[in-house]
Order: sequence, then C-alpha cells, then structure tokens
Amino acid sequence: MGYHHACEVIVQTKDCHARICLNLENLGWASTCNTVGQTLGYVVAFILFLSLESPSICNTYLRLTPVEGKGLVTFSGFLCFWGVSFLVTTTIVALLKHESPSTFTRPVERCLKSVSQKIAHSSAMQRARIRFTDNRKIANNAVGGVVEDGITETTELDDYNHEDAQRLRLLNLDSHLNGNAIENADGSNRLPAEDAPDSDSGDSFRSNEELSLFDTYRVMLGVLMLKPVLLYILLLFMTKACFSAADSVTGLKLLEHGVPKERLAFLGLLLLPFQALLPLLVTRWTNGPRPLGTYTLAILPRLCCSAVVIPLIYYTPYFRDMGASVTASLNETLLNDTANIPHSSETGPISFPWTFYAILMSYLAAYSILSNFMFVTQMAYHAKISDPLVGGTYMTLLNTAANLAANLPSTLLLYLVEPLSVRSCLDADPMKAGIASWQSSLKANITGTPSVQPPAEDLLKLGSRWLIQNATCVPPQGDKGCRAAGGRCVTNLDGFYLEVAACLLLGFVTLPTIMRPLSKYLDSLPSSAYSFRLKDAPRCGIIRGRRRRRTSAR
Repeated sequence: MGYHHACEVIVQTKDCHARICLNLENLGWASTCNTVGQTLGYVVAFILFLSLESPSICNTYLRLTPVEGKGLVTFSGFLCFWGVSFLVTTTIVALLKHESPSTFTRPVERCLKSVSQKIAHSSAMQRARIRFTDNRKIANNAVGGVVEDGITETTELDDYNHEDAQRLRLLNLDSHLNGNAIENADGSNRLPAEDAPDSDSGDSFRSNEELSLFDTYRVMLGVLMLKPVLLYILLLFMTKACFSAADSVTGLKLLEHGVPKERLAFLGLLLLPFQALLPLLVTRWTNGPRPLGTYTLAILPRLCCSAVVIPLIYYTPYFRDMGASVTASLNETLLNDTANIPHSSETGPISFPWTFYAILMSYLAAYSILSNFMFVTQMAYHAKISDPLVGGTYMTLLNTAANLAANLPSTLLLYLVEPLSVRSCLDADPMKAGIASWQSSLKANITGTPSVQPPAEDLLKLGSRWLIQNATCVPPQGDKGCRAAGGRCVTNLDGFYLEVAACLLLGFVTLPTIMRPLSKYLDSLPSSAYSFRLKDAPRCGIIRGRRRRRTSAR
C-alpha cells in the first residue's frame, strides 16, 4: 500500500509540474512526454532487463567468456541501480530547478499586511493620534498652524462644537494616513486600486493560495458536479465501451485457440520501439486547439480494427490445423531423407504458420497506432482543461475516470463471455455417464446407492439424467462431466462474437449521433468552464472587516 501510495504521489506531482511549466500553446506536449516516457521506461525495465538477466543472451552476444547460469545483472541489482538513479535525478531537479516562490507564503504576507493596515486604520489608533496632536498643539501654542506629523489644523475648528471638531479631525487624519486615497463623488474615501480588494479578482487571489486537504476534496467534488466534466466522463464511457470487448477478450481467445503466449509476448516486444516513437509522430495532430475532435477521428478506424477481430479469432483454428499439417509433412520428410536434411534437437512442433503471425502482427500494429493516438489526444485534453490551482489532482481525477471507463465495461464483458456462449457435449456415451454417476454416488455414500453395478437399462436412464445435469460444458465442472462421459465440448456460439457485435453496433450508432456532436461542444468551451472555485474560501477574514469598517464610516 505504501509503495502504491508513493507512486500515486509521484504521478500527481509529475502531472501538476507539467501543467504548470508548459504554457497554453505547448500543453499538448505533456501527453506526448507522458506516453513516450512510459513506453521507454517499459522498454528499459522489460526488454533491457530480460536481455541483461538472460544467461543465454549474455553468453551469446555480450560476453567474451561464457559464464553458465548467470547474466550480467540480477533483479536486486537492477532495482538498486534504478533506485539510486531515481534519487540522484530527483535531487538534481530539486537543487537546479528554480520555481516561483511558494504559494504558502503569499497568503501569510497578505494577512500580515492586512492586519497592519487594519490596526493603522482603526478608530482607536486614530483617536490616539488626534489626542497626541492636540496635546502637541496646545503645548506649542500652535493654533491654526501645521503640526509636526503633517496634519493641518485650521481655525475653523473653533466654530464647531467638540463632537464635530473630533469628527473633522478623524476625516483629515484618515486622508493623511491613506496618503493617496481617492475621494468618491459622494465624498467618501476609498483605498487605491492596488490595496482595495477587487470582487472580481477572487479567482486570481485563490489561484495563488494553497488549498487545504479538505478544500481540495471540496474542489474535486465541485468539479465532478460540473456539467462539462460529467459530459466528458459520459463520452469516455461510451468510447471505451465500444472497444472493450475487442481489447479485453481477444488475447484470451488467442490463448484459448492455442497461440503460444511466448509468441504473443515476442510480438508485443517488437511493437514497443514503434510505440515509443509514435507519439512524437502524431503530436502535430494531437497538439491542437480541438483535441476531442481529433480524438473522435480515430474512433471509426478503431471500430473497423475491432471488426477484424471476429474473422481473425474465427479462423485461428484453421491456421492451427494448417500448421499441424506442415509439421506432419516436415517430420515425414525428415524421416525419409535423413541423409540430406540433418536432424535438429531444437526442432519442435509448429502450431501456426508464419502467415498467421504476419496477419496477427499487422492487426497489432494497426491497433497500437490507433490506441496510442487516442491516448495521447486524451492526455492532451486533460492537460488543457485541468485547473492549475489543483492541476495534479485534477488530472489524476480525469485519468481515474478514464481508467474506470476502460476497466468497468471490460470486467463486465469478461464475466459475460461464458454465460452468453452456447456449448454442447458431443459423442457422449450414456452408459459411461451412468457408470460415472453410480461410482460418484457410491463414493459419496448416498443412501440407496446399490453396492453392485445396476443393470444396463438402469445405467442408461441414470446416465441420461446425469448428462443433462453435469455435461453442460460450462467450465470447469461442465467440461469434466462431458469428458467423464467420453464426449467433447463444442462451442456452437461464442459469446465473444456477440459482445464484439454489440460493441460495434453501439459505436456505429452513437458516433455520428452523440460522440461527435458532444466532442465539438466540449471543444468549444473555454477552460474556465472546467474550473470550480470555493465561494466561501478563507481570505484571512481581514478584508471583510475593512469593508465593514468603511461601510459603517459612511
């Protein structure tokens, strides 16, 4: 838990740092850097580590003197090296990267300044200064002169009573203390523009103010209630649902049909360098003013790519049979002509021909291009609309919504594959099923089970009932029941095809009617439409006090 929490903190800090450092014109590069960095990190942590840790690769390509059973690096040494590298680079960034002053000191300075101004403008302080001025005036016999503190007293004060003279002294002293105070048309004084709190500058004030943890959660809840954010989350769920069946179930179906997982992993490794360079190539289109419009451009090609999955999975067993026939002919040739073709201990059974892997590689390449294109565009949009006040948290919130939009439909569709599939048990023998039923009842000590094998007629009846109840071909017990009766399970209708067809229908219907108009609407909104401000955010409580004092003075 602590490790994952630290990783999440690093992710939020990285997102916030990118959001603050990049200007508005280059915000799209945040997604490019994110995608390229993650892919390169995966290449280093996976391909490089496996190559340096493998004894065979190191002895064949890297070492002059082979060492049996040992690679160049170990897993613990690899982790230690990159841990130290991370600490060193982080320290260098902390020491050499200069940022603007901490936002924590700004509200403190404003509070202290407001406190000093409030004390200087308080009525008690003004009366104290007036009494001090009157005493100095009487002591110096300076009636109608200028006192030392610069306040002019006129002989007109003699025409007022004591209360009116006191009020006039207050007004004169307030004008002197403010220095450059501005007189309104109604005769009241107000502070200059740089000192007076502007009611319209609340956002700019709060943008320089650190929010507490509680206020951050309040801002996030407010962001989730914004209409543009809710519409964007709806767009994410609709888009991800269109591809969830093809994205989440295709790999499992390939493994189910016998494609070796080592070959699939190798094909994925071949695509990693291409995935690292692809975001740099598509930045011209993703780093634009309308990222969601670009995002929806890739939906239709990706839907067509998802449609290719249906014939690919359907004909995979035929490619497997083709590979088996090629293997059989190769073995026959090796047996008949051992003099011309040398034996090889490494020659193993070939499950699939190279044409199948070429087709599969083409599909994976097209899928990688479209999925990475949409991911880079999605991250560019997140960087564009994220509020700098809570930039890292805002982007993490949007990424969480995107991950939920991808994982929730995939989880549901993975669960529904088996219930939607229609299977039957072929070549099952009722007699074997009856014997299996009688033996299982005998082992379970069920009351009424005969200790001697029943007659054939009873076994047939018992086997028929047992096949209906147990040979359902629903894994795992249904498969075992069918095999116990000597049968084999055959899939009449795979639920995978139904799910892919339903997702494609959803995509082709909602793309022109909902997703494209919604993306155009969201792209047309300004960034301020995605911002949320706390109306009762703390502002030191001093400005409001000064405002009440001036109101009462009027």
